Amino acid sequence: MILNCPCCGRVTEAEWPLVDLTTNLIALPGGVFRVKPKCAELYSILLAAHPKSVSADELIFGLWGQSPQPPELPDKALGAHLWHLRRLLEKGGFTIDTLHCKGYVLLKPGAVPKHRSIRKRLETKQ
Repeated sequence: MILNCPCCGRVTEAEWPLVDLTTNLIALPGGVFRVKPKCAELYSILLAAHPKSVSADELIFGLWGQSPQPPELPDKALGAHLWHLRRLLEKGGFTIDTLHCKGYVLLKPGAVPKHRSIRKRLETKQ
C-alpha cells in the first residue's frame, strides 16, 4: 500500500501502517493520524512481534515496565488503549485479534480474525 510517511511526509510503499514514536503519528491508507503516546507504543510493540502474538503481560510491561507511576489497573488501561487503536486501524482495514490465553496479534485486511466479537463486528461493516 502507498502511504505518506509520518516522519517526513514522503510517499512510500509499506506493508503495514507506519508509526512515528516521536510525534505519535500513525499513517494509514486514509491519512496520517495523531494518537496518544501509549497507543503509538502499543502499535509499535505489536508490529515488532508480528506475526507472533503478544501476551497482555508483555504488552503491559512494554508500555509501563519500570514506570514510577504505572496505572492502578494496568489491564483496564491496556484494554482502553487496544480499543482506541483497533478503531483507528479499522479505518485502513487492519485490526488486532484477541487470541484466547495467548494475547494479541495484528491482522491485515482480509485476514479472518479468530476472536468471535471482532469477526462479527467486521462482518456487520461489510
